[in-house]
Order: sequence, then C-alpha cells, then structure tokens
Amino acid sequence: MEKLYYGVFIPAIEGGYVVTFLECPAIGTQGETLQEAYRNALDVLNIEAEEQAKKRQEMPEPASYEAVVAYASEEMKGEGVDCSREFRLQLVPVPTADATPVRINISLPRYILEDLDRKARSKGFGRSQFVAFLTQKFAS
Repeated sequence: MEKLYYGVFIPAIEGGYVVTFLECPAIGTQGETLQEAYRNALDVLNIEAEEQAKKRQEMPEPASYEAVVAYASEEMKGEGVDCSREFRLQLVPVPTADATPVRINISLPRYILEDLDRKARSKGFGRSQFVAFLTQKFAS
C-alpha cells in the first residue's frame, strides 16, 4: 500500500510556500505557487527515499493528521512566516525504493574484470558493492 505524508505548506513572507514534513524534519523545499511547491515536494521526497534506500532503511511511517496539524501550528510561529495566510496540508505520495539485493549475471572481458576488482579493492569495496556504487554514480 502506498504511503502518503501530509506536506505542510507554510506561507512565506516573501511569497510562495515552504514545504516540510513531520516524518522527515531534515528535508524541505519551497515554491512560488502551491503547484510548484507540490512538484518540488514530490522531488525532495523522491531524493530522500533514494537516500534511505542506499542506507537500506525504510521511509518513516506516516504521522497522524492530528500530529501534523500540531506540527504545522508550531511551524507557523517560525521566522519568515506570513501569518496573514493559513498553512495548507496536502497529501504527498511517498516513493518506495526497493533495496532488496538482486543477483545479476554479466559478461566482461577478463582484463576489464581484473581492472574492476583491482579498483574495487583499492577503494575498500567488494566487486558487487563497487558495481553498485558506479551504477549509482553514473546512472543517476
């Protein structure tokens, strides 16, 4: 089942909205309009899900509506908030990144495999870890 977080859209004095999530206090984004802020919220949650997957961790479980409203009310007391406008809550889908290891079979010329293993060892990786590292670095 898809997880949904309440995005807390806080009106900024300069205009637009700052978006935060109770479940992920270290991340946030903003936008000039609600639509732009929502798109940016999707992006920042996607990045966070990828980071959690790299650490083989799940995204936190969604907070209750009541907890999010209390959190939003506290956020409205912060600096840079336009208190003449009310905060908005919008459900935002939480992307899932399956970090389950999957075995693959590839064929490489022997000299490339030997070079790959040598470079992996020099960086403190095993072969599979190094291939995963390179894939994330160059395919993202």
